[in-house]
Parts: sequence; structure tokens; C-alpha cells
Amino acid sequence: MYFRICLTAIIFSFNIAFCQQQILILSNDGTQSSYTVAFSDEFTDVTIDGHKWQNSYPWGRHLSADRPEDESLEYYTDGNNIELKDGKLILETRKERTCGICESWSDSGTYNKNGRLNYQCFDYSSGMIYSKEEFGFGFYEIRFKQGQQSKGLWPAFWLYGNSEEIDVFENKGEKPSSTHWDLHCKNGCNKSYGGWKKVNTDFAEGYQTISFEWLADAEHWFCNGVNYANAKQPYIGKMHIIANNAVSRDKKGKGFWIGPDASTVFPSPLAIDYIRYYTKNYDAITWQRKQKNNELTNALAKQGATSAGVKGKKRSGTNQLMTLYIDGQKHEATFNFFGRKNKKAELFIYNDEGKLVKTGSVTGKNSLQVNELPDEALIIIARTGKKILAERIEVRR
Repeated sequence: MYFRICLTAIIFSFNIAFCQQQILILSNDGTQSSYTVAFSDEFTDVTIDGHKWQNSYPWGRHLSADRPEDESLEYYTDGNNIELKDGKLILETRKERTCGICESWSDSGTYNKNGRLNYQCFDYSSGMIYSKEEFGFGFYEIRFKQGQQSKGLWPAFWLYGNSEEIDVFENKGEKPSSTHWDLHCKNGCNKSYGGWKKVNTDFAEGYQTISFEWLADAEHWFCNGVNYANAKQPYIGKMHIIANNAVSRDKKGKGFWIGPDASTVFPSPLAIDYIRYYTKNYDAITWQRKQKNNELTNALAKQGATSAGVKGKKRSGTNQLMTLYIDGQKHEATFNFFGRKNKKAELFIYNDEGKLVKTGSVTGKNSLQVNELPDEALIIIARTGKKILAERIEVRR
């Protein structure tokens, strides 16, 4: 269970975090942010966690329920298209005739408001998850891979609640290097937000990470650390997390409305490594660039210090330069560096006494896995050029 109570104390310009799982983000302008996990699923069990997820929409097993001809062609089965394997959640879309009720709250013999029988048959089956809990401002993240040769398939990761919607991504199998982001507001958004963005990756070739930062007055989208979309739309209510693997209806021949054909390979999986939601500890602090490691270590080790070389700064750049995931339960960390391929970032991990316990380096666009972190307070310092990420954390069982 990854729920943990995390306490973050920022005393003047000094910070110290006590938590089990956390992410530190250094943006390309040199500002540092900190988030603590509040909800996550690493999908290491044999079945989906029924306390966290249900395998249908609350209103039924089809997106539109009462008007299935308008949207997608799949029926979400009661777990038949969901598998947990090798630490991955597989939402598998199959080309198979599947029949069932659309609106879960009505019996099979009733008719919906459009005069269609509630019990209907579909040409495709698929799987989805819908969180039982609602979430608000914070940092959302999914690591996933979509199916190859999946023309017409429509994998998505999105937030929904109170008739409002945030699309973290909506992908199409025929566009494996593009992603679609969007905002939908019950009473109309401030402006029209959303569209397709081409990204420097292939969602069918390997596992990729899409992240979404939801602030009180702004939203930011990232693919493998690169900020590709931004909006300034305030939302008030909380929303549910949804991941699904849909089949598009071919009705316009462009955008989303390109359906599968003879080239589409079935079954087609949407494989999810993890889904995480983080709440913010602090945002946009920056370290003095000339501070040496021993100066940073001493400053961070002194609880109650009034000056640790940190000052607040309004963040002007949103591209991620470094991210550091710390998993206190597993006593490991993952260090990602999104700089240029010919650049290098160095990672140093000290204890409170200033003893170096772990070190490593990584070149741009790569990751470094650090295992067997000591069971104690640790000081993390990562540097590339003049930009610094620094934090004191408690790694405790």
C-alpha cells in the first residue's frame, strides 16, 4: 500500500521531507518542485485492486450507453479483457461479438431514452479502469505502451467528474508518434483548448511516460519530461482517473474518426506499467548555483537553519530537466536526465554526517537506477552544469 502521510516543513528557505514515495522535479529554468505520492498502482498483484478501481463507467459498459452509435464500438467486459502480467496492467481489445447491457442500472429488457434496447451487441470487446476515488490538483503520471499495427484503436488516459473532463492523452493507433490533449468544461471553458501534438517518440515501440500537472489556474502536459501543451483553465471539482482502450467508429475518415481495417492486428493491448498521483509539497525554489556539495549537505543537514541557499522563484520554464523518484518502501530511486545527449548529470547521495553513500552519472535522455538505499535520512544532490537539485529525505521502513 503506497498511501503514506508525508510531512513537509519549509522553515524560511529550508526544506525537509519525510515520506515513502516522492518525486523531485528540476525544470529547465533551474527551479525545483517536490511532490509526494497520494495514490498509485504499480499493478504487481494478480488482479486489479477492487478498492481502487472498477472495470466500467458508473453509468454502464459503453462510453455513451444510450447512444453507442455516436462514439466507439467496444463493449467493456466485466474483467474478461483485463490481465495483470509481469507487473503490467493489460487492457486488451479484441475483435469479437460481445453482448450485454449498456446501462448498468437498468435491466436488459428496458429501453433507453433513444428507444434502443438496453441489451445490445458489439463487434469488439475491451477493458478499462475507473478510479473509485476522486482527485484534484497535483501531478498525474502514466507509463504505458499501446499496441502495434493498431489502426482505429483509441487508447486514452483522462480525468472526469462533475460533467467536466481533462484528457491527459487520447491516442490513435494509426498515429503512434502523436498524442491529443483536450479540456472540456460543463459551462464552457475560458477558451478552446486542445489538439494533436507530434512528439519525439513512438507509443507502440516501447514504454513511454506521459505526465500532467494540474494547478489551481493552469495545466501542463509532458511526454518523457518534455512539456508539449499548456492551458490556463480553472477547475473547481475533483475528478476520477480513467484508462481505457477504445475502438473508434469510422465515420469521418480523419482525426479520431478512423476505424480499424484489415491492417489492424487483434487482440491489441494497452499495457500500463504504473499510474501515479502526487500532491505538491512545494513549487519553484532554486539553489545557489555556486554552492559546493559539502555546503549543500551541511545546510540541508541542519534542521531549523534559516538559510539553506534556497529562495522562491516564479517558474518560467516547464520542461523537465531532471526527475528523481524515491521509493522509500523499496529503498530505491530512479534518476532521469532529459538534457541533450552529449550532456551529463551527476547524482550524489549523502547521509546526515556528510558521508557519500551512493553516486552515479547519466547522459542525456537516459535513466539511472539506484538500489539498496540506506535506511536513514539522506541528502540528495544532482547537478548538471550550473543547475542543482537538492533535497533531504527520510528513507525509513
